[in-house]
Order: sequence, then C-alpha cells, then structure tokens
Amino acid sequence: MKRQKRGVYLYMAEYRGAVILLLLALVLAVLPRVFGVLKPYSGLRFLADSASLAELTLRHKAVQDSFFSQRRRQKVNLHFATADELLEKGLSKEQSEKLLSAFRQKRKLSLGELSRISGIDTQTLTRFVSPKSFRYPEKNAKTEVAGPVDVNTADSTELIRLPGIGSKTANRILNWRDKLGGFTSFNQIKETWYVDTVVLNNLKDRFIINPAAIRRLQVNVADETGLDLHPYISKTQAKAIVAWRKQHGNISAQSFATLLVFSPAERARLLPYLQFD
Repeated sequence: MKRQKRGVYLYMAEYRGAVILLLLALVLAVLPRVFGVLKPYSGLRFLADSASLAELTLRHKAVQDSFFSQRRRQKVNLHFATADELLEKGLSKEQSEKLLSAFRQKRKLSLGELSRISGIDTQTLTRFVSPKSFRYPEKNAKTEVAGPVDVNTADSTELIRLPGIGSKTANRILNWRDKLGGFTSFNQIKETWYVDTVVLNNLKDRFIINPAAIRRLQVNVADETGLDLHPYISKTQAKAIVAWRKQHGNISAQSFATLLVFSPAERARLLPYLQFD
C-alpha cells in the first residue's frame, strides 16, 4: 500500500483569494504614507492659489470702483451737457430731459430756480451740477459756430461747436447721415438713435439742409444687396424692385409709384434718394 504524501493542499479559488488579500494589505499599508506626503503640499498649494486669486479680485474691484466713482464725482456744466451725461450721473431719462429743457428755456437760472422748475431738489443738483452752469460760459470755453450749419456737409468738428452736441452725438448724426445718403428734412435728424430730441429742437434754426448734397441710389443699377443696404428699403422691397426690372426692364419714377410693396408714405420718404436714369 502506497503512503499518502503529507502537505497542505489548496484549491485554486482559495489561492486567488489569498493573493488578493495580500495585495489589499500592501495597499492599505502604503496609502497612509502617500497621503501623508501629498496632503500638506496640496493644501498649501491650494491656499496659495486662493490667496492670489482673492488679491487679484480685490485689486480689480478697487480699480473699477475708483474709475466709476471718479466719473460720478465729476460735475456737469449744463451749458454743454447732453442727456447721456446726465444718465451716467444716475438721473432717469425723464429727469434728464426735464432738467435740460428747463435750463435751455432760460439759461440764466439760480440753483433754487432750476430746482423749482425741474422738480429736482437742490441737494441732488449740487452733487453733479457744476457751479459754472449758473453763469454764462467763458468765451474760450467752447467756440460756437457763428452761423447755421449745413448738416449734409458738416463734419464732427462743426457739429460739436453747437451747444448741447458732444462728440458721441455728432458721430451718431454723421453715421445716420452716411447710411441715408443725406438728410432731406429736420425730422430725419431726430431719427438718429440715442440723440436728445430736446437739444435738436433747440438747434432747429441752426441747421441748414441742402438737398443738392444728397447721395442718390442708382435704382436701375444696384443689385438686391445694394438696395437692401439703404435704411428705407427692406429686403422684401429690394427683391420686388429687382424682380420688376427683370420682368419689365428699367424702372421709372412713374412705374415706381405702382409698386404695391411700398406704402405712399414709404415712397414719398424714399423718392429723394433714388436716381432712375
């Protein structure tokens, strides 16, 4: 009879389990040391980055607050002020228009009279209105144009010399004039975006509108894109003009009057800008 060999015998599943337990024990033994080295460094790095970010944020806020507080502290001379400047000071649109209207109806006003007419208390007025507003401006402060200005040929320098018109307002008027091709009436100047109509109404007699300076659109030459660029012609109306030309040939002033895509008011407004021959 053969003798059975002595020893320890393990099944394969038991062997794998023993190996996994050994690996887990090694990992658990190593992890505390790894985290003990990385954790202090990571924390310091995070704190340093947070401190730098907080410092940069505070600096940016301080610079921003300083800039806007300086602008708010600057007082406005009502002889040359615009509604935009008053809005920046914190006044509402209604207050700005009321104040400018009251001041320009009678330029020589005391602080109390201006407060009574505009409905704004004297404490608020003294906070943003320059004392120069209550006396006539010096001769060299701003030279006004001696005579009326031709709004169809004037540059920004000529417009800025008019009382109540600053550089922003002048540029907006010129941009709108260039898009139209010139002005045919005073009401078109008032169509300019973000322009104080009170100021323009006070300057109505200072504007000359010369029709000869209007840039006309060659209606029988321009393509659909060129027609659509004019503010008074929509994309649909531009397509209708091009379609009429393809079907009937060159369009005339008489045939233009038959285009139903334009209302009578739109045709009358657009006609001065069209060249048919």
